[in-house]
Amino acid sequence: MPASSSANIRADQAAIDVQLDGKDYLKWSGPVASLSVNPWMIAHHPDNIGLYAWESEVHFHRVTLKMLDGEVWVREPAKPDVPKPPDK
Repeated sequence: MPASSSANIRADQAAIDVQLDGKDYLKWSGPVASLSVNPWMIAHHPDNIGLYAWESEVHFHRVTLKMLDGEVWVREPAKPDVPKPPDK
C-alpha cells in the first residue's frame, strides 16, 4: 500500500491520519476551528466537499463518505472555472 489517508470530523473536532508505505506519516487531531483553507481552494458552494493537492500529482482512487445524520443532495459537477493558485 503506497499511501492512504483519512479525515474524520465529528461535531467540532477533526482527526487526520496519513500513512505512507505502511508507516505513519502524519497524525493530527484538534478543533475544526483551528483548520484553515487557502482562499483559492474554497469551493464555489461552501457546503460542498472538495479535494485538493498543492504542487503534486495526485490520483484519488477512492473516496468514501459515511452519512451519520441529516440530509444529502446530489448536484451537478462544478464547472472547471476554479481560479489557478498564485505564482510563487
